[in-house]
Amino acid sequence: MVQIKTRLRVLDNSGAKFAQCINVLKKDNSKFVFVGDIIVVSVKKISLSRQIGLNFLKRYNVIKGGIYKSVLVQITREQKIKDNSFVRFPINSVVLIDENNAIIGTRIKGFVSYSLRFTRWIKLLSLSKGAL
Repeated sequence: MVQIKTRLRVLDNSGAKFAQCINVLKKDNSKFVFVGDIIVVSVKKISLSRQIGLNFLKRYNVIKGGIYKSVLVQITREQKIKDNSFVRFPINSVVLIDENNAIIGTRIKGFVSYSLRFTRWIKLLSLSKGAL
């Protein structure tokens, strides 16, 4: 379960590595979120190449301490899938989005949850390695 102050891994290539949940953007005032929900995060750790300041890596537009919206793509809670089996990820993970709900990165580094297919984030499935 993801709630406020949960540490999350960032799966895209936007330059961030870890983020912390600040707020949950849901209509029903629930403090827990599930796959496909939008949350507000603060970036806690960025990639080393961004910290060094290499000239050819200026495409990263994520800064440490910055506040961004993100979509939850992996959770550690067990999820039931079609064939009555369960899938669970080792860590909670997000993908950063901008104010217009467009994905900041151009690639997703791992697998995402198959539950995203039933939300409006189908593009995340095509950018990732696969869906579990």
